[in-house]
Amino acid sequence: LKSAQTEGIPQPPPSTETYKGLSVGKYDSQSVCALRTDGRIECWGAWARLPTAKYKKVAVGRDMLIAISDAGRVDGLENFNPLDYDPSLASATVVDISVPWRRFSNGWPCVLTSTGRGTCFNQGETVNEPGIKALVNGRDGYCHINAKDDMVCDGQLFPGPFASVHASNGHGTACGVRKDGKIVCYNVSDQGFGASKTSYKSLALTQDAICALTIDGLRECRGRNSAVGNQRGGVSNSLAAPEGTSADRFAEVDISNLRQLGCGIRTDGRLYCWGSGLQGFPHFEGDVK
Repeated sequence: LKSAQTEGIPQPPPSTETYKGLSVGKYDSQSVCALRTDGRIECWGAWARLPTAKYKKVAVGRDMLIAISDAGRVDGLENFNPLDYDPSLASATVVDISVPWRRFSNGWPCVLTSTGRGTCFNQGETVNEPGIKALVNGRDGYCHINAKDDMVCDGQLFPGPFASVHASNGHGTACGVRKDGKIVCYNVSDQGFGASKTSYKSLALTQDAICALTIDGLRECRGRNSAVGNQRGGVSNSLAAPEGTSADRFAEVDISNLRQLGCGIRTDGRLYCWGSGLQGFPHFEGDVK
């Protein structure tokens, strides 16, 4: 993007790759990173690099990039290395990671191991509850899914069963998707999704907006972030999920907090991005072909 950190950084030509994972920088989308089906990480913006290793998951913030390798090890690729703070992670199998939208003022990452031990470095806290299935950070604490599939945020329990939990990566806000397809939010507006009769399978959120995927993979976005059409509590026509073919349905989406940018991986594996934040991303001119 056109900023002091990205000026002069070469951008790659349009990709013909397919992808299986995605992370959009929340603060101002200085980077978008996607996990290719071959396990390589491909990034655009501030982290316009291609690490040679293969990974299972990638998480990008304004000033950090971390990933989980194929071997289950956490890898600090830019500016933050969890091993510097917890050397025991060098031999641990890591199953989940979460990064804040901006380090220092909005927290540091959380790392969850296969034994259920979670560490959120900004709080210096370690969660040792057996069976933790997901862990995400917030500004003032964290949320996780426990062994009973309940969602727990800063000590407050929301009865499950939950399939996933997602953080806005700032201001201690989070939403979870129950196994019955219902959305429940903590410390943030659910933008009307909580009362919806539609069933959802996943979501992405910022402090002002939510984009959710229906069971069928259709994208539904609400909120006042301009990436969702400057509409609060209503579905934006400009971001209404495309219809007609399976290629227009999504497996995953993520949205930025300030840059008005959203990206998704369609069910055919192609990357698709939308919003005014496309400016400065030569790679992203509407559909990524």
